[in-house]
Amino acid sequence: MSIDFGSDPYGVRRHQFEQLRDKPDYDEPDRERAPYPLLTFDALLSLPEPSWLIDGFMPEGLAVLFGAPSTFKSFVALDLALHVATGLPWHGRDVQAGHVVYVAAEGSSGLGKRAQARWREHDRPEMDRIHFLTRSIDLLDADAVRRLADSLDELPGPDVRRLVVIDTFARSMVGDENSARDVGQVVRALGEVPALTTLVVHHASKEGSTERGSSALRGAADVMVRVERDGQAPRLQLACDKAPKDGEAWPTMTLASRPVGDSLVLDLVPIFSAAADAEKELRERILAFVAEHGPVSKNKVEQGVGGRRGRVRGVLEQMFIEGLIDRDQKGQTISYFLPRPSLVGEVGARRAKALEGEPRPEGGEEDVVLPLSGEVDQPAASPRPSTSSRNSRTAATTTAGTTSPTASKASNPRRRSRGSKRKAFQLQVSRLGDPAWTCDTCSALLTDVKGKLVCFRCIRHEGDR
Repeated sequence: MSIDFGSDPYGVRRHQFEQLRDKPDYDEPDRERAPYPLLTFDALLSLPEPSWLIDGFMPEGLAVLFGAPSTFKSFVALDLALHVATGLPWHGRDVQAGHVVYVAAEGSSGLGKRAQARWREHDRPEMDRIHFLTRSIDLLDADAVRRLADSLDELPGPDVRRLVVIDTFARSMVGDENSARDVGQVVRALGEVPALTTLVVHHASKEGSTERGSSALRGAADVMVRVERDGQAPRLQLACDKAPKDGEAWPTMTLASRPVGDSLVLDLVPIFSAAADAEKELRERILAFVAEHGPVSKNKVEQGVGGRRGRVRGVLEQMFIEGLIDRDQKGQTISYFLPRPSLVGEVGARRAKALEGEPRPEGGEEDVVLPLSGEVDQPAASPRPSTSSRNSRTAATTTAGTTSPTASKASNPRRRSRGSKRKAFQLQVSRLGDPAWTCDTCSALLTDVKGKLVCFRCIRHEGDR
């Protein structure tokens, strides 16, 4: 029995479909058993070379596109389908044009706006080779699979049936996606679909690094594409999770979403700028979240910003090293906040201007301060004598060679009680006549925080203890 693969437009793959569909039922004794077609060595060498649906990206066969929720999986699948149907290059890669059938088993309500946005973006090309089925198909039902195959056979025109998109895998099977047997039957049913390429849109596992369910789907797939997106960022990455057998894995592609009409379109981002732009966007999201919610823990930052935990922690640590954010640790808890200058408000600004060119007092203001979480008592309205004058009077009345307990306690700020630290404020007058509040304990300038005067130097010393 000789097989002429050149006369069949679908080559070996189409021949295999027909053999599976028309296989004899061996339970009927009166039916002739057809022998298996065997190939000689020369016939094996004459088989056609594997061809690409999208050059260097997706070969003909079974392709799987998977990712976590809200990673634009359906946007990518529809973008691929529309480019194959119109024959336009897909982000710089040539495509094989032909008929496309998109099975929208879920999320079909917004499909029209998405397709219309891409249609407008490409100057309204002819769309007569794209077809949609807005209902789910049980791939474990042989009758449903045969009806889908008959629908493809009736497509008009001489164009080749290039692509069938199944969106999503979970909505297209009634069985257990964790069962290797059920998934194997679905893979066999997909092989009976008369199209050169079948693209399955699937969900990722909880970790997000692999597809959900049985590994039988991965074993049968010719290529696996993983979609990744950091939280609500407008960019996504397409990574080659399983390279074609006769091809190489492509570099990770970065696509950026752009509003068009009532929907979005995806644009390719050059490789040399994709990584830098993605880190810049992540830094901006971290700064905005810390500014709004700080002081905030590392876990809260990861949950609020979104994205991969390891990447967020790495950028967070780098921003701390660069001084863009500050942190404080109490026990096992690390809180992040934005650095704030200790001179804030009108009084502090006048005091800073008056002290320009003057030597800094001992224990002066710090460049980075810690926000206050509690209430601080208002300072007294009348000026109080300075610490140095009180200490000098106490030392003068002390017997020579001995040390007064009161003087020793006053000379050591760390031995003062917590209550005295929060209330030890005094008002001094600068040489220019501008009043400025200073701490009676460490002589540092106080910070105006929501109408409260706070000495962050003493609070920090108290936290260190």
